[in-house]
Amino acid sequence: MKRFKIALVIPALLIAFIPSIAKAQPTNNCRIETSPWNIVSLGFPLKVERLANKTNPKILILPYQLKGEPEYTFTEVDKESFNGAVRNISQLSGNKSNVTLVFSEALELGQSAADLDFIKRNVQMTWQTDFEKSTFGFVTKTILAGDSKIDYKGIDAVVLFGSSQSKKEYIGEAMMFTNDTSIKNNPKKSSGGSWWDPIKTSEGEISNAVLLYNDLSTDTITHEIMHLYGLTDLYGSVSSPNFSIMATGGLKPATLLPYEKWVLGWLPDESVTCVNSITELSSNPADNRFTFDYSTGDKTLVIPTGSTTALIVDVFNYQQSTYLQYYSLDNNARPPILRVTPGPLRLSNFRGVSTQFESPNYTLLISDNDGSNVVINLIPTSGVNSVDSVQLITKAGSRKLEIDAMLIAKQEADAKAAAELKAKKESDAKAAAVKKTTITCVKGKLTKKVTTIKPVCPAGYKKK
Repeated sequence: MKRFKIALVIPALLIAFIPSIAKAQPTNNCRIETSPWNIVSLGFPLKVERLANKTNPKILILPYQLKGEPEYTFTEVDKESFNGAVRNISQLSGNKSNVTLVFSEALELGQSAADLDFIKRNVQMTWQTDFEKSTFGFVTKTILAGDSKIDYKGIDAVVLFGSSQSKKEYIGEAMMFTNDTSIKNNPKKSSGGSWWDPIKTSEGEISNAVLLYNDLSTDTITHEIMHLYGLTDLYGSVSSPNFSIMATGGLKPATLLPYEKWVLGWLPDESVTCVNSITELSSNPADNRFTFDYSTGDKTLVIPTGSTTALIVDVFNYQQSTYLQYYSLDNNARPPILRVTPGPLRLSNFRGVSTQFESPNYTLLISDNDGSNVVINLIPTSGVNSVDSVQLITKAGSRKLEIDAMLIAKQEADAKAAAELKAKKESDAKAAAVKKTTITCVKGKLTKKVTTIKPVCPAGYKKK
């Protein structure tokens, strides 16, 4: 009964803690614009060529054999690397996107490993200055070299991969192309056309490609293909966000931020809270209260701060734990996301109450957490020392003490219950060990009953 009462107290106090909840805007008002300078960014709308706009994209896996390298044949290990990426994408999308792989025969090239090593070493020097000597030029030339042998009809993306015995360089690079003429960063090529023009094959245009060289890990393949879906790199800063395969590899299973999922159409609008900072956030932080029910899945809160910028709060579940992450978004920056510390903050088992995330715009305060719902308040930085703010922070601190006390009481109750159960088991075992039993022994017409712990018939008698 004690444990039952403790479980009831926490949600009851949550409901009574702060009476009001901030309002929210339609989610269309929080669809942050995509960058006009970058081919992919965390904004809306995604370019029509991106794989997120295709329910079941078909990807051609095209191995290339460099001049002087041993003849290549697909191995089951190679195929499993790609199949693992397909499973990752299916899991990341909640089965909203299911990739079909088409495996091609190897394509023999006239370039050697030394040629590709040279291209890799000069990526920065040739970037948007010399298409023919860039990785983009290599991919375009290779895809077109196979045009007479390979049927590209119905293919939404091509992944090229190869290797060399010397293994001097490694490449994992996605190439996204588009017919969108509004993109501002689209230099002309010396051979004609513009940098981002799709590759024109006999069967149609290829607008999505990946180049892999001496790297065939499932994490790399997944990361690069997610670029083709429309996502951008998030690594490159000590403040890069956690829990996204676009920032950090090695997570099992692979994961994305709730906001990234929303951009791709994999998080429903019902899980997004859109806030207008001018009309819906008050100078009184008690009014800036938001509750997220993380027991029903991932949630994200978006506060636009400009046409391509926003503040974002993600609440998400990962491997049976729940986390909160607060960050700023700038689609014209690289990386576009900078995480506010501390974070990510684990919320599981009522954690996090009274924690503060300090940012230039707002201090985010964890006001309450009942194990299923987390309550946050946004305190304007200019008023962080106001009477209202201090009261709110003090209440959150008191709430933390209440939760800590209840958790300690629960731990003590659980320990007492466990000790009592252990004592009962030991007592029952001891009682069973000393329990007397009775047997009947016979000798001719004589009968005797023997009662003891381990009864044995007397000499000459047999157990009946």
